[in-house]
Amino acid sequence: MKRALIFLLAVIVPSILLGQEAKYWVYFADKVEEDLSMNYVSAEAYDNRAMLGLPLRQWTDLPVNPQYLQTVTAVGGEVEVSSKWLNASSVRLSQDELVLVKSLPFVLGVSAEVPELTPASYGVSWSPEGQYWDLPTNALDQMEASAFAEANLDGKGVVIGVIDGNFWGANQNTALDDILEESRLLGTRDFIDPAADFFDNNPQGNDLHGHYVWQMMAGYDKEEEKQFGFAHGASFYLARTDDKYKEQRVEEDRWVAAIEWLDSLGVRLVSSSLGYSYGFDDKAENYAPEQMDGNTTVISKAAKMAVEEKGMIVVTSAGNEGKDRRWRVVSAPADVQGVIAVGASGIAGERAETSSIGVEGLAYVKPDVMAYSSNGSSLSAPMVSGFIACLLQKDPSLSNEQVLRVLNTSASQYPYANNYTGLGTPRASVALSFMDGDETATAREVEVTEGSYELKSDQFGNGAVTILHKNGEHWVVSQEVKEWEGNALTIKRPKKADRTTITNGSATVEIIWK
Repeated sequence: MKRALIFLLAVIVPSILLGQEAKYWVYFADKVEEDLSMNYVSAEAYDNRAMLGLPLRQWTDLPVNPQYLQTVTAVGGEVEVSSKWLNASSVRLSQDELVLVKSLPFVLGVSAEVPELTPASYGVSWSPEGQYWDLPTNALDQMEASAFAEANLDGKGVVIGVIDGNFWGANQNTALDDILEESRLLGTRDFIDPAADFFDNNPQGNDLHGHYVWQMMAGYDKEEEKQFGFAHGASFYLARTDDKYKEQRVEEDRWVAAIEWLDSLGVRLVSSSLGYSYGFDDKAENYAPEQMDGNTTVISKAAKMAVEEKGMIVVTSAGNEGKDRRWRVVSAPADVQGVIAVGASGIAGERAETSSIGVEGLAYVKPDVMAYSSNGSSLSAPMVSGFIACLLQKDPSLSNEQVLRVLNTSASQYPYANNYTGLGTPRASVALSFMDGDETATAREVEVTEGSYELKSDQFGNGAVTILHKNGEHWVVSQEVKEWEGNALTIKRPKKADRTTITNGSATVEIIWK
């Protein structure tokens, strides 16, 4: 592309044109042909790529051509976020400006943005009172935190990037003291207000989402001897991208910028309890549930690149739209194959009522796994992220595919995945055994020719059980939680079911109705 043409367009086009503005992603055709031997990411990022067998020098590391951005700005566009991975920029344009931008010779295409989206992270109300404080014990017990403790695994040496909402007051949380005192907070970045005090930028004082997510991943209160998360020995980068009070599409754009930032720093494990689903303003532009296909949304495209091209391990909440009949399914980027989508479960391993379900018709099943939470999947995802940090501490060379394999194999329902509870709850003892070469399955399968099956408590354990009736291998038609009737439980086959999964969050029986 000749630079003279670019600057000529910038001169002859008025800088401000009349018309109502909207947001668009503007995709560019190429980049400046710079020397790829230049260092566009950190030494840590190159080391990760070498260890994982990935190309060291990648075209997606090159920045967006600054002259293209200058020309778009001269046309009248307001550039908000640029993505080197997507070779695109999020730009605010009037209709007249849009026509001009589309005509620029270096513009490959333009796509409209949804004006406003519902973030999955705030779909459930929760606070630091009441049930919230019961969460760590239940989740840690189900996921067998004691097995990691016995193996001296707490995420030490692992770096985790957290993309979330406000971390207000986290530097005053005694459960996070060790991280700060030992200089294991490696950096912070506020993508909403870069000049703000990162831990004191919340005038209304009631957005603690990122704060609590971090605590549930890494918190340990020495005075109370209370463990909140698995990764209390890890190091962290924190990114704030989501504003609770302004639920706008630009938050999705900031997420893309944040994960690119983390990759450039050499961060492999990223945890995000954010997700985006449908909008309110222009219904014609809303995402539809069937668009949660892992390829459509901008945030999902970036997450897919993070996993497939950059070798990153991306963990995200499945979403909290399970009760919302307008949506119900996982939100972006939990829809991406390879991204670890974590749903919220109850004590018996059941899908929590609000936890989002998987989209039917995909070649893969979502969510991937579950973790106990009485406050939505936002607090389930950091539990699994901390769990993965312990796996990486044991073997730092694990690829994202290998991590997912260990995680899935350790889950309570493996290999019987469904779109309500995924593969169930990861368990530390099973994961460690698998990493040491033991691939013994813990779920068992039975074929039943009668219309009912009697489950014995001495074969399954005490406590309530969850019954998931399925049409086919993966698609749940009904879920129920039952208590034992003495020392047995009779499971009846519904008309629409040809399979039934019975679980209590630690043990599983798969019935195949004949």
